[in-house]
Amino acid sequence: MASTGRDDVLERRVLVATDESELGELGRRWAGRCARELDSALVPLQESCPTAAETLAPACAADLLVIGLADHQGRVPNAALDLVAAAPCLTILMRTDGGDPREPVTAAVSGDPSDEAVLAAAVNLAAICHAEVRLLHTRPLPLRRSDSPNERWAGRIVLESARRQVLRLAPDCAPTTELLRLQAQEAVGHHCGAGLLVVGARRSPHPRLGLVTRTALYHARSSVAVVHATHPASERKRTLQASELSLL
Repeated sequence: MASTGRDDVLERRVLVATDESELGELGRRWAGRCARELDSALVPLQESCPTAAETLAPACAADLLVIGLADHQGRVPNAALDLVAAAPCLTILMRTDGGDPREPVTAAVSGDPSDEAVLAAAVNLAAICHAEVRLLHTRPLPLRRSDSPNERWAGRIVLESARRQVLRLAPDCAPTTELLRLQAQEAVGHHCGAGLLVVGARRSPHPRLGLVTRTALYHARSSVAVVHATHPASERKRTLQASELSLL
């Protein structure tokens, strides 16, 4: 989408934060693919910025931030996780064994309103990858009794609701569903394959990630896309669109 000149929030930009590691190269390839598919400008973040807040200033008007950083042992450093927590836009943290565009994009859904943003991001990323969408929901086993049909049925209701939301966003999409009887952090950490995992992150007064999202970032084999509950660029875009409608 080209900028109208009235507000640069409408200009598409893909940001990339990488180093010279294997993860950095993977991040640059991913960011380049996304920029081509979205017809967006590819903007490297400045490495000289001393704080995450200053580094991420351009992200307020970006569609996507791709992070490919590794420490001297090849692991994801805390600085990368700080960027994920502080980023105001959709953020992908690359992993060496993840992000295969041929693998499904997995959306982790919980049944609460934040699923809407997670599903929209998963559909968009699947379109970029030309991949399928997989919906994952978890319900932990009861502590003192065996698994019950009611619990399984409740999980299926969440998945069916998510499937209908995906079909509203992309009628030609045929998402697959999976219900796991595990804690959510166990599922996102160890059961998501080599594709791309999409998880949500709620905003608080200070940048912070929940247990499930942090577990995914630390332990998932797949690359992880984090969708923040509030997106300043999206909020400003909706405000602009509302003001345009009021003039009609």
